Order: sequence, then structure tokens, then C-alpha cells
Amino acid sequence: PYVDARGNFAGVVAAGIEMGSIPGKLAEMDQSETISLVLFDGKGRLMYAPGSFEDADYAASLLGKDDFSIKDNDSYTLRAMPETGWTLCVVQDRTGQEGIIRGIRTDISGYIDKLKDSIRTSLLWSLGCCIAFLCIGAWVLLGVGKSLSDSLTGPIVRMTEQVEKIGGGDLSLQVDVTTDDEIGRLGESFNHMTAELRERIAHIRSISTEKERMETERSLVRQLVQNMLPNVFPAFPDRKDFDIYASLLPADEGGGSFYDFFFIDKKTFCIAIGEASGAGIPSTLFSIVAKTNIKSYAQQGYSSDRILAETNNQLAYGNDEGTVAHIFAGIVNLSNGDMEYACAGEAPVLWKHSGEAAKQLPGEAGVTLGNMENVPYTKHRVRLSQGDLLFAHTRDTAECTDAHGNSYTAEYLYEKWGECAKKEYRLPQLVEALNDEIKTYTRGVKQKEDVTMLMFRYWG
Repeated sequence: PYVDARGNFAGVVAAGIEMGSIPGKLAEMDQSETISLVLFDGKGRLMYAPGSFEDADYAASLLGKDDFSIKDNDSYTLRAMPETGWTLCVVQDRTGQEGIIRGIRTDISGYIDKLKDSIRTSLLWSLGCCIAFLCIGAWVLLGVGKSLSDSLTGPIVRMTEQVEKIGGGDLSLQVDVTTDDEIGRLGESFNHMTAELRERIAHIRSISTEKERMETERSLVRQLVQNMLPNVFPAFPDRKDFDIYASLLPADEGGGSFYDFFFIDKKTFCIAIGEASGAGIPSTLFSIVAKTNIKSYAQQGYSSDRILAETNNQLAYGNDEGTVAHIFAGIVNLSNGDMEYACAGEAPVLWKHSGEAAKQLPGEAGVTLGNMENVPYTKHRVRLSQGDLLFAHTRDTAECTDAHGNSYTAEYLYEKWGECAKKEYRLPQLVEALNDEIKTYTRGVKQKEDVTMLMFRYWG
């Protein structure tokens, strides 16, 4: 209400905003591929969501719990409106930061323009009524109207200028509106939203940096593994006295497994397979050192037990991280089938003798490599007959899990190997059949363990 200088009632000035227009306004906003706006009323009922949005239920589950959440590649920011009890949820892809800022700037600018128009219309209507009824007080009302207009539109003009700067990417600014009315509350809400945007962008950047670092490390591990393993098959196409095939399916983070095979001389052949504890680059480098030492000592003519003993001394020296390795090393005399071997830790090897069921190679294993120096290992011997098959694998191969967390198990691996061996004698097809079985079992699950297998057949 307005009174003149004598205290008499002179007129009324009013302005209003229709809350029911908010959902319509949300529908008019730019719904890009990177941002969606969802509106809930005070009872948590969905009032508006774009037709392409599929996660309204997840957004509703955050009401009254979290102001900010991340699901997959989307982030959810919720802002309650105390005046109405309604809640606005902004769903943004982490790569769409500029899109949401442009959307907020456009929305606020449009809202402010309509508010300014509404206020000016109300003022002009009030002034007209005052002039019609009180011609004498026209000049007084005009002065009051101008003062009132400036007091209402001044904060809006300042807010518009600051919104444009924020829309340009400067999220450090705060809207400077201190009036105790709807404009002031709008400015306060906008400042809260800007602060949350700053925090969310910083959080997304930190997540992106960590993901990029982990992906770079995984790529390097895969490259290291590929470079250190013999992976050309048939490995020795001119040799008719034996056949060999091996494969390694690396885990998502690299599991530190390896295999190797090489000639010591024309009639002596060495095979080795193993895995280091842990994952990533440290575990892979530990395996590379173990593989390199095994080959070096074998080519110097050392026996299998001494190969492991000397390799253990090299790995245990200065091993502050406590990494250990499970390794099998065997040396086959191709002229008569005699094989000596030694084992550190758990490195399972099955031996299928012609006409007999498969069984584990006899003999107990020694301690894992890398624990302590000067540890002795035991050498064992068997004689391979024509057609005998050796199947070596790492522990992790049998510990892959399905979507329910169930392990593949060594028993199931051996059962499948026995079934495949009855149908297929070619080693590449036999190994890849087992790989396919494991891939089917673990479909849809990121594996933490390498899948490593080696098969050797002696023909004599």
C-alpha cells in the first residue's frame, strides 16, 4: 500500500510470479546430450523429466539424502527450494560442464527478463490508477514509482551482469544481491549452485586424472608383458621331437604372471611358468626379473633346483615390498625324455602319461621366491614317454570369478582340460578351448588375475 504526505491511502503496487510456470519453463530449456533437468514436488512426486531421461527413479532415491552423487558417467546435483518445498535435480555428464553453465545462464537471464517485465508492467498499471484517481498526486507517485523501480530492478541488473561473467567460465564470482525478498533468495540459491558446481568440477577433474593414470599404467603393463613373452607359434616348426604352446590373458590391472621356454643346447630344453604377488607395474617388473634370472642361470648349465635358489637370492635381496613369486622350472632331455624340475610355492603342473589318467607331478614344492636368501630347493625327476603331455598353469588361472563371485577352481579346470584333451590333440586348439571356457565363465566381470597356461608334448 502507498500513502501520500498526509498519511492518506493513495494506491497499491504489487508484483507476482506464477510458480506453476516453472515446469513449463524447464521443458523449454535446452536439453542437450550432457544435461537433464528433473523436478520433484514437496512430496517427492516427479513433476517433470525430459522424455529421454531414464534414471528418474535413481534421482528420486537421492531426495532428502544426498545433495550430490555420481552414477557411472553422470553426476546428480539436488537443490531444494524452501519457499515451495520442491526440489530441482541437475543431471550432467562430467564432460558437459560448459553446457550446464550455458543452460543456467540462459534460464536465469530469461527468468530475470520476465521478472523485470512483470515489475515494470505492475508499476505502470499502478501509476495509471493513481493518476486516474489522484491527479494532484501524479508527480509524487511518479517519483515514488521511479524510486521503487530502481530498488527492484537494480539488483536484477547487477545479477544479470554477474551471471554473464559466470556463464563465461568464471565460477569464482558470487552474485551480490542482499535484498530480503524473492530476488535476494534467488541470488542466494544461485550462489549455492555456483559453489556446488565448483566443487563438482574439481571432483570430476580429480577422478578423471586418477582414471587416466590407472589406464596409462595398465597400458604400460600390457606392453611390458607382450614384449617379454615368446608369443610366436609354432615356436620351433622344424622340431618334430616335441610341441609347445602357451598363452597369457592379462588382468585389467596386470597380475604379474609369465611363462618362458628356450633351448639350453640342441638336446636340452627349458620350460618355466610363474606369477608374482600383487598387481600392476611392481608385480610385472618382479616377474621380469625372475624370468630373466631363470634363463640366465639355465643357460649357464645350472640344475633346476640351483636355478631357483640363485634366482631367489636375487629377488630376496633388497625386497622391501615383500613381493614373492610362485614358479615352476623344468629341464627336458629331448633325446630320452628325462625331465628334472623344481618348484617354488604353488605352481601346479599336470602330467598325462600315455594310457593313464592325468596326475600332478610328484614331489613337494619349496617356499616362494623372494622371502629370504640362501634357501635350498629340491630337484625331482620323471621320464616322459612318447605322447606324454604336461599342462602347467598359474594359481590365478583357477581363481577367476563369475558375476556372483564364485571361483573357477582347479578341479573344474582339470575336468574341462580332460574333456578337451579327448577331442583335440593339437596344443593351440586345446589351450584356446580352455581360454574360451574361462572367458565364458567370467563374462561381464573385470578380472584381477592373469590367465596363464603352458602345454608341452613330448614326441621323442
